Amino acid sequence: MPDTEARQAELEEALRLTRLAHQEVDRLQLSLLLAARAAGMTTKQRGQPLGLGSRQGVRDRERALARTLEAVAKNVTVDALDDEPEPVELSATDVRTIAENLVAHWDDLLTDDDGDEEEEGENSWMAGLALKVRDLEALGIVDLSETDVASLVSMVREVLEEIDDQAAATGQPAAATESARAALERARLLERRRASGGQAPIGG
Repeated sequence: MPDTEARQAELEEALRLTRLAHQEVDRLQLSLLLAARAAGMTTKQRGQPLGLGSRQGVRDRERALARTLEAVAKNVTVDALDDEPEPVELSATDVRTIAENLVAHWDDLLTDDDGDEEEEGENSWMAGLALKVRDLEALGIVDLSETDVASLVSMVREVLEEIDDQAAATGQPAAATESARAALERARLLERRRASGGQAPIGG
């Protein structure tokens, strides 16, 4: 029996150490991701060493790590954290307006292409969003399909990451004017969007 108890104690300690080691790896990885952002590395550059192929994947990893470490600090489970904001009801009209406002303020937002609409490179999400908005208008599409809405939401989120990357890399403000800043903050609501069938505009 003593041998069994000693073995169990050893295993318990070993398991505890693996948990602590995992926490340290999480802490180190988050610290390195944030340091890489501060050093001007793009989301793609930060994600490649971790096997993450998309901006959303990197964002999700950063948030998951931060949330896990917060739970550790508070000595609670991740599920016990009550810090998730309530979803925001946004209609298709709201989503389209948010996208249009971002494009309208292009020159005052810190994007990869510095507001040059003639340079629609594959790395410019703002250029792609501008093209999508123009296409919808040119085609006379008033009622957006679910596919159109999903596309706009995805592209706006990528534009936000593009702007945040540039701001982190250059140390410049993400928005140069108050109205551009308001458009940017309204766009961030899409991170909390819950699909709505209504067409009522959002407040604010």
